[in-house]
Amino acid sequence: MPVPKEVMDVLKKIEDPHIGKNIVEAKIAKNIKVVGKKVTLTLVPPEAGCAGCGVIHGMIDEITTELDKKGYTVEIEVGF
Repeated sequence: MPVPKEVMDVLKKIEDPHIGKNIVEAKIAKNIKVVGKKVTLTLVPPEAGCAGCGVIHGMIDEITTELDKKGYTVEIEVGF
C-alpha cells in the first residue's frame, strides 16, 4: 500500500546536513509503513558511527513532531 502523500511530504523536508539530500532521496528512511494513523520506519545512517550522533536524534525528533501535528503516531528504529 502506498505511503500517504502528507507523510512523504514531511519526510522529504528533512535533510541530512552531511550530504545535503532529504532522508527519502538519500535512502536513510526505509521500510516506511502506514497503518491508519500509525507510521513506522527505519532510519539507516549513511555512516556506521552516526547512529549515536545528534543528527539522527534530531531527525527522529523532527519526524515525530511534524507527523504528530498531522495526527500520526510514530515508531522509528535506527538500523544499519
